[in-house]
Amino acid sequence: MRPNNSEYVTSISVELAWLLGSWAFSFALLGVVFGFGRLAAGPLDIQLHNRYFMLTAGYATFPVFVLVATVVTVVRGVLVRFRQDSIKAVLGLLGIVWAFLGVVVYALLKSIH
Repeated sequence: MRPNNSEYVTSISVELAWLLGSWAFSFALLGVVFGFGRLAAGPLDIQLHNRYFMLTAGYATFPVFVLVATVVTVVRGVLVRFRQDSIKAVLGLLGIVWAFLGVVVYALLKSIH
């Protein structure tokens, strides 16, 4: 039997809520590590060897968000034994994001040496 569209809307809403919660947790975690006042003050300054990077709070939060969202989604998937297609879709998208982050980190490390 084919599920109706309201089930898809509900599963998408649930996944978006989990991702939004993961983003909020990531921002709070970064605020605890660096201080909320420092995040609100402006870009984060990172000196890496002989390179100097300036990241806004959103860009600094993104890698932490990807890590937190992956852990949360895998735990949720294990609890329901990966029966929900929405969890599989989110994990697939997170896998693409991990690959993108890997390429960015590789390019940054390659430019340093």
